[in-house]
Amino acid sequence: MRTNLLSLKITSVKVDRTQERLATGKRVNSALDNPTNFFAAQAHINRASDLSAKKDSMIEAIQNGKAADAGIKAITSLIETAKGIAGSAHMASVKDRTISLSDQFNTIMNQVNTLAGDSGYRGTNLLNNEDLTVNFNEDSSSNMTINGFDATSAALGVSRVNNQPGNTISAGVGFSLALKTDGSVVAWGNNSNGQATVPLTAQSGVIAIAAGGIHSLALKEDGSVVGWGNPLYATVPVAAQSGVIAISATELHSLALKSDGSVVAWGENGLGQTSVPVSAQSDVVAIAAGQFHSLALKEDGSVVAWGSNSYGETTVPAAAQSGVVAISAGSTYSMALKDDGTVVTWGWNFAGAQDVPTSAQSGVVAISAGYYHALALKSDGSVIAWGSDFNGESVVPAEAQSGIVGITAGAGISLALKNDGTTVAWGDDTYGELASQSTVMPPDISWASAAGIAISEKQLETAMNTLRTKSATMSSTLSVITVRKEFTDQMVATLQTGSDNLTLADMNEEGANMLMLQTQQNLGITSLSMASQSAQAVMRLF
Repeated sequence: MRTNLLSLKITSVKVDRTQERLATGKRVNSALDNPTNFFAAQAHINRASDLSAKKDSMIEAIQNGKAADAGIKAITSLIETAKGIAGSAHMASVKDRTISLSDQFNTIMNQVNTLAGDSGYRGTNLLNNEDLTVNFNEDSSSNMTINGFDATSAALGVSRVNNQPGNTISAGVGFSLALKTDGSVVAWGNNSNGQATVPLTAQSGVIAIAAGGIHSLALKEDGSVVGWGNPLYATVPVAAQSGVIAISATELHSLALKSDGSVVAWGENGLGQTSVPVSAQSDVVAIAAGQFHSLALKEDGSVVAWGSNSYGETTVPAAAQSGVVAISAGSTYSMALKDDGTVVTWGWNFAGAQDVPTSAQSGVVAISAGYYHALALKSDGSVIAWGSDFNGESVVPAEAQSGIVGITAGAGISLALKNDGTTVAWGDDTYGELASQSTVMPPDISWASAAGIAISEKQLETAMNTLRTKSATMSSTLSVITVRKEFTDQMVATLQTGSDNLTLADMNEEGANMLMLQTQQNLGITSLSMASQSAQAVMRLF
């Protein structure tokens, strides 16, 4: 009986173990079953779990890339539409292309900016210059970064169209200003009167700037003007605190153009430079302040000048009485850009400031008069300089021979803005005026001339190429991430299978074991019963 009971106990233990295996499907359910297999299988499961978490981040990264790709495709479509509008401008009248078509163009650029801002996914926007790093393994030693980029119109190098384009770079006397893409102003160089100490009010919402001699101006998007530096010239009059659409500053006086086409002037008036004539009180579309004189461009393409005429700087020649699309005033001379891309000058020809070279007599889209030298921007993005070269201000460096979108000439210094938002400066560096800046806002483009439209078309083409290049780079990165995600899927499956191989039970085998154990248990019970009966028979003999 003792032997049968022990056998039944052993069989019962085996039955319980087999039932557990049949219930769980595993032959190793704890470290007691098989320590080696149990811990090896657990290591596989843990790694599979870690990789599964990484796989989730890969999936999210792919979705983020798809969101960016959708944004790029939409922005590309808008750029194509903008190219069509620019093409239509070639055949439209000056009035239509500077008002109706330019408004359509600017609306599309606003939508480009909105699309770039709406292309984020789960808190990361690859079209807002944000990067996303994806880790592929447990210790993050293997990873890849999806490099985002700024897909706004300004970052893509596409300028807004404005019949009164404001300056985004401005060279004064010993210092310079630049307007950043975030609407803030940066100043560098001579700060003897605080002209390079930008106030808080000019750290956001600025759309144009003007550097004078010892003061600076900034035009805000609400039409107000902020001044700083010497208070004699930086104190903005009430008339220039609203409704202003353009500004200009020189050493001792400033000008502001109002939305009603009138001009406001303040500062020194010893030679009548701030005594605005009646002819400049309406229909003015652009302004320029010289050292002791002022200019205004009328809607009909004629130029009005007032102030000092010691050198004929306010005696407007017949060539500047029609077809003018831009003006600029130097120390004692004046400049005008015609709608055919040619340049007209008048006044004192000191150091050859009026000796316009042949290369600046066609295809010019912007002009800037310095103290005694002048600059012209060509439609191909190159810069022409002439006049005084006392400090090398007329020796254009190689960096300014292509890709330039804006120019400004100051006192012995020249400053150019490249299409990547960086500045190039040459000339006098007494006060560190040649320091380089980045992320500078591109200036607006005027469609008053065919050359201006050509600039917009070239910018749009460059933007299109940038989008294609960035899209291809992003697609390549996403392809790698997709491959790694598929590899991770396979690796997780392999680890899970390896774990199963170490722990899973053979259900057929375990089923047969259960049947055998149940039979053995039944036989044991029968044997125990027979042993009990035998024992009872022996006991009855006594």
